[in-house]
Amino acid sequence: MRWISVVAVIIICIGCAASPKRRMIDMTRDVVTLHLKSPDSAKFGELSCMWRSDIAEDVYTVSGWVDSQNGYGAQLRTRFTFWFVMEGDGPFILRKEWN
Repeated sequence: MRWISVVAVIIICIGCAASPKRRMIDMTRDVVTLHLKSPDSAKFGELSCMWRSDIAEDVYTVSGWVDSQNGYGAQLRTRFTFWFVMEGDGPFILRKEWN
């Protein structure tokens, strides 16, 4: 019984300590979902997180696409790129680009 409690605590702690890249991807997915007309229809492709050392030391981009329905029910693909900067406690969104 004690082993089960220890394993549960370890799993919870690992889940709480998400990597900065994972947090950036999750933030991107959340913001994109908020802008969709039909968030329940959203199907995300793979989102990639890249360090942009060519721009600045602490700048990252998260890029990807989402298929979702517009207001008329048609399925559309939207591509996006979010720019992040790492400061203090975590990533902050600098800019959003939609294609």
